[in-house]
Amino acid sequence: MEYLGTFGFPDIFSGRIDELITYKNRHLIIPVHPPKFSYLFNSFSGLNNIGKQSDVFLTLVTTSDIEKEMLTNYISVSGAKIPMSYEIVSAVSICKDYNLNETTDCIKSNRNKGIVNFKKMAAIQRAFNIGAEEVVCLDSDILFLSSIDDIFDRLKVNFSKKEIIAGNSIHAGPIVVDTANILLNEDSIKIIDLFDGGKLYSWFFDAPYYPKKETLNWLDYLKSNYGSLDAAFSRFTWGTFENMLFQMYCILHEGFKITDIRGFTGERVPEELWMSEVFSVIDNTGYVPVWADLGGFLSYISHSDLARARTTFMMAMHVDRIPARFD
Repeated sequence: MEYLGTFGFPDIFSGRIDELITYKNRHLIIPVHPPKFSYLFNSFSGLNNIGKQSDVFLTLVTTSDIEKEMLTNYISVSGAKIPMSYEIVSAVSICKDYNLNETTDCIKSNRNKGIVNFKKMAAIQRAFNIGAEEVVCLDSDILFLSSIDDIFDRLKVNFSKKEIIAGNSIHAGPIVVDTANILLNEDSIKIIDLFDGGKLYSWFFDAPYYPKKETLNWLDYLKSNYGSLDAAFSRFTWGTFENMLFQMYCILHEGFKITDIRGFTGERVPEELWMSEVFSVIDNTGYVPVWADLGGFLSYISHSDLARARTTFMMAMHVDRIPARFD
């Protein structure tokens, strides 16, 4: 049975939802909290002109049931529209449904400032429990420039390359080490070495994509290491970047390789590259990410690169990080 939300799309407002909605095979997960509600709905503004009904199911993950009610009210008050089937579910309710008791405590206390990572991991494991075949998990500070179905298609192709793009870590070296330390001792040592002692950084060159087979293998790996997913998730901190952890697992156990792009990119982390540097990576590796930093669309960009960017990228990220300029 399908429940229709405010704008005729599936929605849910209370209680367990797994039996109430007919889910699709592709799930888009976006964790959100009240300060980012406006970013969330702005992210879909470019999709209203595409005219294609998405075959992707959207899960908006609030922290608590109270925040779920706040988001529902925000939609009603603002008239915000989401042009796809969606649900709103709280991370606390997910943890309750799947007996993630320690993770619940982590979320409620924001243990080690890792709340967004707890929310993402709980939602990802739930998605595969309710029938997802592919998951994309994004933050709310994005802007869709193409259909979400096309984004999934390209990410699927990129994942099939079994290639992880990694550049300079700069100030993020400790994040690489913190993330690697979630792995088994010997795996942690091996992956830190492969990441050049933490000097290589793979976060957010491309959007986080999770296909069923490899993701379930990864979750089984975490469960076997810690005894339960609850115990594994509770080890996460702010500096445990869940997608980079998945990439590390894939390098060690799924036959993926690291491609070092430091020779093309200068002294910036992959998620903050100038557009000319992103194109240098594309031209030298043949790997075309689905997104680029929104700041790269707006500053230090030639007219020819801007024209190329508009036909190359399907999303912009970090819409909340555009700096003021006075030069």
